[in-house]
Amino acid sequence: MDDSRVMHVVRSLGVGGVEVGVVNIANGLDRQGFRQSVTTLEPVQTLARRLLPSIPVFACGSEPRLRGYAPIVRAAWRMRTFRPHIVHARNCATWIDATLAWLLAGSPGRLVCSIHGLDWIGRVSPRRAFIYRQLARLTYTIAAVSAPTARQFALESGIPEQRFTVLPSGVDLDRFHPGIPGEHGRYARVVLTCVARLGQLKGHEVLIRAFELALRRSAVPLDLQLVGDGPFRASLEALVRACGVESRVHFLGETVDVAEYLRRSDVFVLASLQEGRPTSIMEAMASGLPVLATRVGAVADLVEHGVHGLLVAPNDVVGLAEAMIELAHDAEKRQRLGNSARLRAAASLSLGGMVDRYRDFYRRVIAGD
Repeated sequence: MDDSRVMHVVRSLGVGGVEVGVVNIANGLDRQGFRQSVTTLEPVQTLARRLLPSIPVFACGSEPRLRGYAPIVRAAWRMRTFRPHIVHARNCATWIDATLAWLLAGSPGRLVCSIHGLDWIGRVSPRRAFIYRQLARLTYTIAAVSAPTARQFALESGIPEQRFTVLPSGVDLDRFHPGIPGEHGRYARVVLTCVARLGQLKGHEVLIRAFELALRRSAVPLDLQLVGDGPFRASLEALVRACGVESRVHFLGETVDVAEYLRRSDVFVLASLQEGRPTSIMEAMASGLPVLATRVGAVADLVEHGVHGLLVAPNDVVGLAEAMIELAHDAEKRQRLGNSARLRAAASLSLGGMVDRYRDFYRRVIAGD
């Protein structure tokens, strides 16, 4: 049994790729004897219920009065009491707050940060790049979910690329699997599903405009399901009404039952403007769906064009619409691409493989290797 203590620091435990990954990693490492704690800088949310009872969750922002630096002070107190060997912060904003808490707590254990994706479009500002370089000086090592993510973040921030360790993520192949033909009945139309937060970087506006164009040109009826919630929901609903496709675009909101929606779908689609290594794409591949996505971040490392799905350039409304029509009109192609996607997921995108990589990574960090 491993008595290593790891504190995972996240912004929240709402439904999202980073949060799902942290829950899966923590549960997997718990079974290998790691002692862990999850600290959130915001109130506890939905995914906390999926953590094993042996993994305590400490919310630093659970009360309205805890604003400003109060969550950082509470996180520091938690670090002092838990005495972790490793404090692992997730993504850039959390990295800043976790580092301040870690310093305030007296620098217990080694500080690690993971970059799951870039949270900006275009070039990072010189000010932010300077902050990231200073954080890197205090951080034992920086992990990234893919080599392209590490390269891009290194280029944008000025942090040497050799400081990064690549830790590819994975998904639960038992939870995400193809549906049994006829299990839920088949729609009379082809169902495209997008699983993503309704925010700036996910390209929903491009997706909706492409869907409206595809709907007008396709001889096959189409439906679009948008799984997720976020600050852009109202404006996206207004766009759907303006396009006249409100009867075919369904806002399903935030849910932990993504697997069920994927099993009821024919195509997975993601029109992101920026990505790391999208968990939603891996879940779709594990579910045996062909993937239609933009060629950003590490998407092309996951999806080979013409083998597991179709890739288009970001912001290409016409190209995305044409790819929708191509897949809608060719059921055999959808089946072939979906089968290949499932095989790819089974071969190299498993949850067990991800947990083993994190186990070995944490042991190396603790040993100082």
